[in-house]
Amino acid sequence: MYKDHENINAIVHTHSIKSAALSCLRNNSIQPVHQNSCRFLLNTLYEKTYDGIATSQSDEAQRISNLLFQAANREVLVLANHGILTFGKTLAVAFDHAYYFERAVEVQFLAFKAGPVKLIDKDTAVKTSKQLEQNKIPFAMVHLESFVRKYFSSNKIM
Repeated sequence: MYKDHENINAIVHTHSIKSAALSCLRNNSIQPVHQNSCRFLLNTLYEKTYDGIATSQSDEAQRISNLLFQAANREVLVLANHGILTFGKTLAVAFDHAYYFERAVEVQFLAFKAGPVKLIDKDTAVKTSKQLEQNKIPFAMVHLESFVRKYFSSNKIM
């Protein structure tokens, strides 16, 4: 995948609970219910069909690479009935997308469970998405650095 897409230098793959749950729904897309949801309005691709477990003998990496060619500038892929892949020019961006995608799904689930949802209108959601895109790399760097600092200061793994 790295060979095929020069804008991808990092990939994060998660089976986080809320994102995996979203991937199992018929409508498995993020809705513009919150500011963080808007950041995924223009950069997310949604698979609709689960195709089995990826193995070293399968062509899964090539299939995903081909999907990304068909949908330029997508940095999040919701894998049907599975989880998510996030992509970035840097690890910080791929991590940031995975982190905030999970939070956006959480807010969406809570909002829809609580009652009638007031969606952000499309023009405002697109504007917000573009605003968040402008500062994506510096914000992602600060986020990852603080996460790593916090993690290593509270866990003795080395």
